[in-house]
Amino acid sequence: MTPPRHVVTLLRGGLGNQLFQYAAALTLAASSGSQRVRAVSYGSEWGPDHPDLASLTGIEIQYPDRRMRSLYPGIAVRESWRDDVSRATARAWGALTGIELIRQDDPFAPRPATLKAAREVVLDGFFQHHDWWTDSWEQVAHLIDARRPDGVDDLRSQRRTAIKLRRSDYLGRGIVLVDDYYRRALEALDVNNCEVVVICEDVDYIPTFAALLSERGCEARMPEPLTGNPNIDDFWHLAAAQRQVLANSSYCWWAAAVARVSMEETQVAYPTPWLPNSWSVGQLPDMGLPGWVSIPTEFE
Repeated sequence: MTPPRHVVTLLRGGLGNQLFQYAAALTLAASSGSQRVRAVSYGSEWGPDHPDLASLTGIEIQYPDRRMRSLYPGIAVRESWRDDVSRATARAWGALTGIELIRQDDPFAPRPATLKAAREVVLDGFFQHHDWWTDSWEQVAHLIDARRPDGVDDLRSQRRTAIKLRRSDYLGRGIVLVDDYYRRALEALDVNNCEVVVICEDVDYIPTFAALLSERGCEARMPEPLTGNPNIDDFWHLAAAQRQVLANSSYCWWAAAVARVSMEETQVAYPTPWLPNSWSVGQLPDMGLPGWVSIPTEFE
């Protein structure tokens, strides 16, 4: 397939999802992205204080105005009843001018082996299969790292260990990683007798998890302020850690990827399977980067 002149990616979900969506667009454009990729969004689904693609990379995000919703298939999704008109117009215009919509309902679906030749492509999905990001994750991670806040380099010099616990919405969905996963991960990374920075949105749970850390002579440490925004601070505390134990969260996956491009000695343990397989036909893809340590989970 000849690379399209432009790739438009519709951002959805939180920070980690958006970064995978942008990486997929870069892979498809097969260029630096500055002239070929456009990121569009209807606004953060997590609130204004939660980091997004723009706040971490500086990439401009466009709001899909009426003209864009009428020209690009897949963009008109939530504004009003007029979107029905926009969708019909965009389908007709896309067919006439060579704009291809790639929509993936399965977040772990691989990149199609062949794609239609298109003047422009619109991406709508989550694109977390490694086919979509293997060739572009380093570029995205470098974009993020170039905007690291003051204090991160000092944290990196301390050669810290950090753990991400994801609970909140995961509790009701039954996809929280069990304690044995974290025990195996700590053992695999040889984490003993040290402070461990624990990143968890459920702060009331941290004392409970501290008991697990004490089994290895470790103490839980809360992340200190860096930017004034705790959501952004959590990301950078992970990205500053030399040793990391990941939850099954795209948010911390990208923090580990940023650490990987800035510190060659970074050690990362990650879960496999990443999640219960309720989306895909067949086995979920491995989410690891080269050198990361795979820790088995109870998910099927």
